[in-house]
Amino acid sequence: MKTRKDGITVHLRLAYWVCYVFMFVICCLLYQFLKSHILITTILLMILMPMVSMGAAWWMRRYLSLSIRPMWHQLREGQEGIWRIRLHNDSYGLSLACTLFGTVDNVFLGTTGALQVEMPISMKYTETMDLPLGVQYPGLVRVQITHIEYKDPMGLLRIRMPLTAAGECVVLPQSQQEVPDHREGYQAGITEAEETLTKGNDFSEVTEMREYRPGDRLKDIHWKLSAKKQDLMVKERASVAQSQVILLLDLSGEQDMVSQVLELAYGITKGFLREYVPVRLLWWDEQKYDFGEVLIAEAGAQDDGFGQLMHGHVCRTEQNLPSLIQRVRPALHSYVYLHPMQGMADGEVISHA
Repeated sequence: MKTRKDGITVHLRLAYWVCYVFMFVICCLLYQFLKSHILITTILLMILMPMVSMGAAWWMRRYLSLSIRPMWHQLREGQEGIWRIRLHNDSYGLSLACTLFGTVDNVFLGTTGALQVEMPISMKYTETMDLPLGVQYPGLVRVQITHIEYKDPMGLLRIRMPLTAAGECVVLPQSQQEVPDHREGYQAGITEAEETLTKGNDFSEVTEMREYRPGDRLKDIHWKLSAKKQDLMVKERASVAQSQVILLLDLSGEQDMVSQVLELAYGITKGFLREYVPVRLLWWDEQKYDFGEVLIAEAGAQDDGFGQLMHGHVCRTEQNLPSLIQRVRPALHSYVYLHPMQGMADGEVISHA
């Protein structure tokens, strides 16, 4: 038998009730013949215990809380992540049979899978479980619980109720060390107007002097002024033009192909950042009908930049991205297009006159 109230489902377990009633009747019949004080005590307990057990389980629903937290906020594809689940009970009720229901979603790729976790509920205590999950593809992995189902201590009642919590983790592509066969060819993805910051050129002007801060480049230190002030002084520069490599990512394929495109983009980005050339990632966002983008200006920001990409909305249907970019961003004349080619991810430089 089921009853519903405010999203809570209560299920009386009839098989258990039949067995319990049968045992109660046996005790009553034995008492008629034996007139034992132990039997009358047992009968009274059998009357009281179901009420206490079910009442405590129903009362406990108000005092349950749940949290999920990933132990690492960034992982590499192929690694195993740990999500810590904490189930807190602030009442004196308990349950030895509790199940958490939810999903494991790769929000970036649009995939989902069912999740079911068993753990007890203790009186006035927080139960903790470390849930290991292997991550096969890059993206934004979200583990979320939507419902909890538990039984009273005697197993006569099952309660199912909404109880939500979620934790997410960015899964980065595998780190490729080098892409030597492509990087020099991809230099053509820098337009002439943007080449002023390539290695060996410095088309910038000094706007002011300031004190040295950790992370400033040594070549920007003004040594003569520093010696006069007896403190390190740095030339603040304003860039006249900025060079950057544009990577246009086609992320509309199957999961394996998307993973290859991201790995290739990660390797190319790593190679250019080593040469102090910023990289801008572009992808088609169908919700905005525009290209989502993130600029990665230095090596230390690479993982955070790809993390922003994983949080973005990606078009999963195949599009003619070179044609779209001509219409939406006509000022962009040269870029590197990374997309599936003959069953594998590859790139080509596209230039528009």
